[in-house]
Amino acid sequence: MSGQELSTVGKDDDAHEKHLAFKEMLRDRFQMLRDSGLSQNQFATKYGYTSGRVSNTLRANADGTYFPRIKMIEELCRELAERCHVQDAALVVLRQRHRETLEALCAVDKPHHIHQTMLAELYHAEVVAELTAKVSSDQLALSHAIAERDTLREDRDDQRQRTHALSARIEQLQRDLNSAKAGKQQAILQRDRASAELDRFESHEAAADRRSGAELGVSHGEHPFGGARPNGSRMRSTRFMAAVAVVFGALAMYGAAQLLEDADQEGGTSDQGKSVTSTPPAGSSAPHENTPTQEASKPSKVPTTPPPHQRWT
Repeated sequence: MSGQELSTVGKDDDAHEKHLAFKEMLRDRFQMLRDSGLSQNQFATKYGYTSGRVSNTLRANADGTYFPRIKMIEELCRELAERCHVQDAALVVLRQRHRETLEALCAVDKPHHIHQTMLAELYHAEVVAELTAKVSSDQLALSHAIAERDTLREDRDDQRQRTHALSARIEQLQRDLNSAKAGKQQAILQRDRASAELDRFESHEAAADRRSGAELGVSHGEHPFGGARPNGSRMRSTRFMAAVAVVFGALAMYGAAQLLEDADQEGGTSDQGKSVTSTPPAGSSAPHENTPTQEASKPSKVPTTPPPHQRWT
């Protein structure tokens, strides 16, 4: 800016007051940095300024020279946030005051082209900042969208695998169902054959029972004792009658044997009595032997076995 006369801000009281107030705010913020351990020279060295440049920027000159650019304001805000832990709201106020002061300097009757260039830089920097924030937001949204897409893709792959698994399971169940139906039909056929065989067996057994009943003189469908019997029980009735007959025969034989034994005992007792009666006294003659005629005239000692119907009456 050397070699060019700058417009005097004294002609515009508003620009002059804003300029002085902003320079006071800058001195306070650099004092905060010095208190945190960062001097003006260290700040200038760190960001590539000369020590005189920083000192002239903080000086409240009347012609508005050495006004800080937006680049220095952003570097100052960064140091204040990191070293002094200044809140974002206070930094926004600093940027806003810088913008208002620069606009006031450009609003004088004859503004310097440096101030206009600084204001244009400020506007473009704000646009860049907004676009940077939007880019960051879009990148974050893009990252989320990519992550969601990948998740959906994984879910789709999992869904496809699950679909294949379910399809295979359905096919297996269909095969099992068809096999079960075939087994059911086979079992029905086997059951029908077994039922037919059992029916034939029962028919043959019923015919055999009817033949046995006919041989025993029992009318068809009649029990030997007069009661109606089903065809399946005739053989059992016949066997029962045979068993009863055997029992009665055994009892008859036993009764006959008992009668014979009683008769033998009675005959022995009578023979002993006769022998005692017929013994002659001493000196008598010997007894005469019985003649065949006398033996024949004696009754038989073997009792006659009565018929069964008389023994039990």
